[in-house]
Amino acid sequence: MGFQMPLADWFIGGFSDFAYEAWMSSGAADAGFLDARQVAGLFDEHRRGRANHGRPLYALAMFACWWKQRQQDRRAAAPVVERQAAHA
Repeated sequence: MGFQMPLADWFIGGFSDFAYEAWMSSGAADAGFLDARQVAGLFDEHRRGRANHGRPLYALAMFACWWKQRQQDRRAAAPVVERQAAHA
């Protein structure tokens, strides 16, 4: 039997800070997928209790973590691709 994650509560507490920092430091905010001001507004509205944006904020946090890892993987793979091209 499954259970509901308390996303609304998480994003009022410390997880909100982690998620926002993940979003800002991942490069996803600068990639142009979403309007950074709108995302900041979602975090602010949720923290102030004006709306429950727990689910979209969780999705943003997971996307940001995935994006950051993707960028790191691409940078790590670039020298390998360049070496392979040099030997071809």
